[in-house]
Amino acid sequence: MYIKEKIEMILPFNLKRLRFEKINFNDFLLLREEMKLEPMSLLSCRPINDKAEENLKSYFEEMMEQKNSFVFSIYNLEDSNLLGRFSIFDFNLRNKALEIGFFLLKPYRRLGYAEEMVEGIKKICFEILDINKISAQTGSFNRSSIALLEKSEFQRDGILREHHEKNGELFDDYIYSFLRKDY
Repeated sequence: MYIKEKIEMILPFNLKRLRFEKINFNDFLLLREEMKLEPMSLLSCRPINDKAEENLKSYFEEMMEQKNSFVFSIYNLEDSNLLGRFSIFDFNLRNKALEIGFFLLKPYRRLGYAEEMVEGIKKICFEILDINKISAQTGSFNRSSIALLEKSEFQRDGILREHHEKNGELFDDYIYSFLRKDY
């Protein structure tokens, strides 16, 4: 069974103040517009593919068909407001490992939601998906992500030197992980 099928069996997934659901096209569009307000170099070191508006539906459908990745919409349980998204990708069945990524809408930052999102993903990965290792990668300049990962007890595994372009300058990327035995 693929990771996607296992996750879909448990959704919606509630944790404290949050509800995790499979992302839908409307949330994808809303979050995409909000993400466009952020410098993309802050959000990813990967190549940035700015999809044409007319191709967004097919891009979304392709993204949703990928067997070993999953994108969650994250909602506030109290008022059902969309808070952001959380991604699981690069699932490696042999090593029982995957990578995570997240984006929180500006009004909901620094309120503890991101920490709770990470805790929810840990619970899903270790209690449901039989994952051994969760990894995350962030630019050395991204103090908020670094603080979140370290507060969530991720360990820095290594540095990818001059790996992340931002405003024409190359910065290091930090690789973090959290292991099942530390859960």
